[in-house]
Amino acid sequence: MTRKLCFNQSSKYPFDLDKVLYTGQDFRWCKWKGDWHSGVLKGNLIHIRQVDNVLEYKSHSGADLDEMLRSYFRLNDPIDKIYDDISHRDKKVAKLIKKYPWLRVLRHPDPWECMAAYICSAPNSVGGITICVEKVAEGIGQPIELCGDERYTFPTCKEVLCAGLDRLKELELGLKRAEYIFAAAKRVCCDDSDFEELTHQRYDDVVWQLMEKRSASRKVANGIGGKVADCIALFALDKTEAFPVDRNIGRALAELYDDCPIPEKFLSGQSDKLTYKQYATVVQWAWCRFGPYAGYAGQFLFFEELQGSNSTLF
Repeated sequence: MTRKLCFNQSSKYPFDLDKVLYTGQDFRWCKWKGDWHSGVLKGNLIHIRQVDNVLEYKSHSGADLDEMLRSYFRLNDPIDKIYDDISHRDKKVAKLIKKYPWLRVLRHPDPWECMAAYICSAPNSVGGITICVEKVAEGIGQPIELCGDERYTFPTCKEVLCAGLDRLKELELGLKRAEYIFAAAKRVCCDDSDFEELTHQRYDDVVWQLMEKRSASRKVANGIGGKVADCIALFALDKTEAFPVDRNIGRALAELYDDCPIPEKFLSGQSDKLTYKQYATVVQWAWCRFGPYAGYAGQFLFFEELQGSNSTLF
């Protein structure tokens, strides 16, 4: 059964599904037959396409997913107000908004999957993250099928714990990603990270909790440093002020802004990552420049840099 989700199009910043799905925010979309796209969202295998201001979709369960998709694509966001606000604050990002008027920030319906995916982002490319996420899904998730399209659900934190750390290691995710994902699953299952509660908390408190209240040593806690925490906050917990700073963002900022406090050693690769203090300084600079929708501005900078890079996130 094909369902139709109608939405209001912005005349200034029209939505374009074919492009939005492949902007390096979510990693489970691929082309399907014709103009359809195949993706897995919160256990639902979905085929979707856009016809003018209508999203046509079908799912393996046949369920009504209108509300979830409307939230995922942020179709109710006052996009004209948001992009006009950013454009008035910063002329350089304003040019990128004109160049990519269809670009959106996605809101992932499953914060746990978003957390696991971005744990896989350090250090990794967009393609590499996709491979890691699919390995976890195929290795531990449940098979689902729609119109001959066979995919896998992303495992819940309980399914990850039941599978065990050794099983995760067998998936060859690289570095310490298996250990970090397993540790994150423990936290979520023990309600140390209550995502519903986090959505209602202040940005600072959210990031602090995601990083497990960093110790005085400032070491990354279980694979969740500032950048990963900001990605989770922005793409799953509705914190639009979150400004994830990876090497792509760093390069874009350095190229466009002489006053941006991004260290040269980080840009050149001499330093693997920013220190806690350096990261916080860059984020503070971004807030002063881009305002409450800094996360949207960051996505334009990220995507522009991604077009001319090798898609490396760190």
